[in-house]
Amino acid sequence: DKIASKKLEVGFFEHSAYEDGTPVAGVASVQEFGSVANHIPPRPFFNPAIESNEKKYTQIMAISFKRVMEGSKTTEEILDRLGEFVVGDIKDSIEAVSSPPLSENTLRIRAKKHHKGKFSDKPLVDTGLMFQSVDHEVSDV
Repeated sequence: DKIASKKLEVGFFEHSAYEDGTPVAGVASVQEFGSVANHIPPRPFFNPAIESNEKKYTQIMAISFKRVMEGSKTTEEILDRLGEFVVGDIKDSIEAVSSPPLSENTLRIRAKKHHKGKFSDKPLVDTGLMFQSVDHEVSDV
């Protein structure tokens, strides 16, 4: 009952938005899966991070739940700690994405937006907001 009473969510939450009000979650989804209508190729970062670390998460949970059963940790504490690991892995995955390369049009837009002419040609890192917005929440089921 202790374990089943809490849940962990990791991702981009409603309070995260760009200056123009565009939700970070929407942009992240388009980057993850692509958009044929907008000529944006998929640049998966979220699902690969989870899939490549699934074994690690299972091991963490197995050890952690023993501590819950022993009473030395609460479910909220272990889920919070797991959430921190998952957030870190997603951020690492965002930083690792390098392909497909940005289109010439995207590069022109970035160059125009950055007045001094210094900008990254790396996908997913233009403003850094998506990276900064990855978060986790532990809540009651």
